[in-house]
Amino acid sequence: SNKNTNLQSISASGHALPPQSLQLLGSSITKSNRITTLAIGDRNMGDDGVMALCLGLQEEESNDNCSCPLQELDLCWKHISIGGMNAIGETFANSTHLRKLNLSRNETITNDAMNAFVEAAKKMTTVVSSPLFPSLEYLDVSECSIGPAGVESLSKCLDIGATKRKTQLSLVISSNTIGPEGCRYISLLLCSPGREDVKLLSSLIASLSLSNCGVGDDGLDQIVSVAKKRGGCCDGLKMLDLSSNGIGSRGAAVIGENLLYDKGCLNSLVELRLSANQLGSDGVLELTRGLGADDKGKSDGKKSSALRTLDLSNTNCGAEGASMALKCTSLSSLRLFNNKLGSEGFEAITPFLKGGHPSLVNLDLGGNNAKEDAVAGLLQALLHKEEDDCSALRVLEIGGNEVGKEVESILKELERVRPELDIARDKPKVQQEMEQELQSFMQENKSN
Repeated sequence: SNKNTNLQSISASGHALPPQSLQLLGSSITKSNRITTLAIGDRNMGDDGVMALCLGLQEEESNDNCSCPLQELDLCWKHISIGGMNAIGETFANSTHLRKLNLSRNETITNDAMNAFVEAAKKMTTVVSSPLFPSLEYLDVSECSIGPAGVESLSKCLDIGATKRKTQLSLVISSNTIGPEGCRYISLLLCSPGREDVKLLSSLIASLSLSNCGVGDDGLDQIVSVAKKRGGCCDGLKMLDLSSNGIGSRGAAVIGENLLYDKGCLNSLVELRLSANQLGSDGVLELTRGLGADDKGKSDGKKSSALRTLDLSNTNCGAEGASMALKCTSLSSLRLFNNKLGSEGFEAITPFLKGGHPSLVNLDLGGNNAKEDAVAGLLQALLHKEEDDCSALRVLEIGGNEVGKEVESILKELERVRPELDIARDKPKVQQEMEQELQSFMQENKSN
């Protein structure tokens, strides 16, 4: 019959195709009406290639009816600029199929290119206040060259027809220098008029990645202040990544205050990533106030926040900060990787892990350079088991800390006492040396 009845996905990113071939491919995809996922083209695809592909995809469609069947389109690292972004906006503005769009690593996507994308999309709509890209669930524009003006254009575009959107959006803007000014526009999406099926204020964004965007403490102030002006709640925002943003103790205090159920605009967050921000122990103290801990780091026993996953890797939290985080019983996953806790830090947190942990399922203590005696002491505390044991701990990571015969001995005992607990660690130095010697011996014999 010469018809495609099986192929639904094409993954050929990195393969060069001339514009005429891309146009033919686009036309074939629309006509077959079966291909739903496409990753195509190499670094030199550029605007000409993207425009040709989109021209083929637009065949047999009218302004108010996008017949292209694509649900997922990956155009990562394709050297796209104004022309290509204009074509993408024009092609998919009214698509009821497109759910995922990856435009990351296109350094030529500037503010002007983003504005071209938005303006082209606006021209395609025929119904006032109808949402653009109505079925879009995931948009990745990380590692481009977008600043505050580009974020403003994108935010206003996605805010059109907000009440008629059927799904929330996962938005990845990481590694764009949007700064505090860009955060003001992001906040417009975090606290938008509720969707028609919800009838209350809710975030258009379910997941937001802003790592390495120059947010800083001032950017957090912007997000919170604008959100409060628009109703005071970002209900529905579940994941927020603020890694590597120069956030300090003041910013941590803003976050902690707004995690609280009763008054915080971030109170629906389930996962928060703050790695590579120098919060210090003071910052972690401020943060944990929103997680049910008092000034001394003691849990009040109440889950005053929805937060369950917290990444405090490389935050200079210190032993005091790590201890306070461990006292927050609302958490089920905690990363304290690479905080230079050392042996003193391990000794300080050991009492909080006696008999396991009441809420934590996953705990990462890797990369803290603790000596073997301190690691052994911590593991020894885990061996303690009451008759009514209620430890939730299932995964413990201790790689990047010293492991030797004493630790290995305790680990064997833990396998017997707590078979449900998986502990990831580095190989003992003696074992590593033996393996290296064996490999050298085998290599010598092979060469002989």
